[in-house]
Amino acid sequence: MGRIFQFEEEKLISFESFEKANKKIDKTINEKIPQFKEHFKKVGIEFKDVKCITPNTNKEDAQEWIINSDFIMLMGGNPFLQKDLIEVKGLSNLIKNHNGVIMGFSAGAMNMSKYIIITPCSEEYPEFDVRVGLNLSEISMLS
Repeated sequence: MGRIFQFEEEKLISFESFEKANKKIDKTINEKIPQFKEHFKKVGIEFKDVKCITPNTNKEDAQEWIINSDFIMLMGGNPFLQKDLIEVKGLSNLIKNHNGVIMGFSAGAMNMSKYIIITPCSEEYPEFDVRVGLNLSEISMLS
């Protein structure tokens, strides 16, 4: 893959949706983000500054981090909780107008789409559910 992504300062912003906030926040910060950083480093992309936007993040800080980021990573989890977090922090338009790279994994990829489509698949998602995504890609993700 090499250096496909070129950034000025290589700042990564990560979103995580949280059902059990403190435990998941700790796991994301201490396990998931270091793992992703290591995977990117293996292909020549090293992030100098990484921030994780959580429900505890100050709205103004979250907005500043998005504005000043080179790379936004929308993590997995519950896509609806993640979308709510994006809305509560006032980040939708900032993400839509972001000039850097945006990557989504699982729920994050679903939020990048025009519509988030959930089919009955588990206790967490027992019913068919369709909601509006961020519409970054003109496609819809189905889970």
